[in-house]
Amino acid sequence: MSEEKITIILDQRQILELDEIILDKDKDAAYKFLQDYIYKPVKRSKESHCKPPF
Repeated sequence: MSEEKITIILDQRQILELDEIILDKDKDAAYKFLQDYIYKPVKRSKESHCKPPF
């Protein structure tokens, strides 16, 4: 079984948001950030590979 790798690109605003979350130790914001910018893109990426070609 091959190891699947996914690249996630963050824009400058998202990087600043992540820095703020880390500095504030904001668990709720961290969870939302992971959902919006990590989990959802990964899920979309995996779903796009599972669709039939027709």
